[in-house]
Amino acid sequence: MQGWTGRAIVAQTSPSGLLSLMTTERMPARIRVETDGRDGASGLVLSSAAVSEVLAVGDVLPGDAPEGPALAQGAPARVVFADDDEQLRELLRTLLQLLPHVTVVGEAADGIEAVQMVARHYPDTVLLDVNMPRLDGFAAAEVIRSFRPETRLLLHTGEPDDEKRRRAALLELPLLDKLHIPATMDIVEDAAIAGKHSLSTDIEPLVLLALAGRANEGVIVVRADETIPYYNPTVASVLDLPFPPEKVTLADLRKRQLVALRANGSPYPLEEQPLARALADRKAVSDVVYLRDRNGKVRPYTMLSRPFFAPDGSLIGVANYIAPAGDTDAFDSIEEDMEQGAL
Repeated sequence: MQGWTGRAIVAQTSPSGLLSLMTTERMPARIRVETDGRDGASGLVLSSAAVSEVLAVGDVLPGDAPEGPALAQGAPARVVFADDDEQLRELLRTLLQLLPHVTVVGEAADGIEAVQMVARHYPDTVLLDVNMPRLDGFAAAEVIRSFRPETRLLLHTGEPDDEKRRRAALLELPLLDKLHIPATMDIVEDAAIAGKHSLSTDIEPLVLLALAGRANEGVIVVRADETIPYYNPTVASVLDLPFPPEKVTLADLRKRQLVALRANGSPYPLEEQPLARALADRKAVSDVVYLRDRNGKVRPYTMLSRPFFAPDGSLIGVANYIAPAGDTDAFDSIEEDMEQGAL
């Protein structure tokens, strides 16, 4: 945690960036991220300015009453679209407004804004550009699906290469070509005619704050009460959890008794892993954990868990980031021992 001494740090744009969930080269310099010295905590205290920046003034905060979903039979379908190209947004807005069964309720220039629009407007259909700043279209789709599973999600791109098709296929979402916008309009209109949605679950600020700048990693968010409001497909695969996400708690993870090992091959109980330790000790914790993937191979993963604190010092929750740690000699020996029944 170098550079995190003292009680307050102002996040500034720099080539290297600060070590912070809220600090990336794309995050504005006016965001304040504070560290709290009480009890040796090294988590992040979220100032009201930081929350406002991510959620934006006027967006849904806990306790606000967002717009409800359109429920009337025959009402126009509500559509949100997102693209970082201003000219393309203007074109999409014009074409969508011409569709007889569609009303545009929100537009966004990046993935965070797109999720904000969904939180406020309860759209039936969301059209997401794949390549956007702050949160790309794939990550934004994961968040929206987690909280609003009935929303129809469409991805579009000007470069539909194999990697983008693979990622879209993993999410079971259509990947549309920007060069064929009339076909996209037909799909949106057909969806509008097909039916309606009734949605109620709110997207909470903690999840957006945890994802800011690190959405492409495996992310699982745990509230202070040990309930889990969000995890993405990478975490679902590593921890063998269902996706789209289901309601789970840390107690449910304990019951799963997922095999986890240290580098020396000894068992690594959940209560001693970074996620549980960050919740209990109120400080950032990082370590390498060996887990068996869905192909039966033991793989090392770096787990970094960071707590979030409210300005009054109360713990909001913990974000746990999971990324492959790479092949090591220890990995080979652990796998051999497991195959031989030694572990």
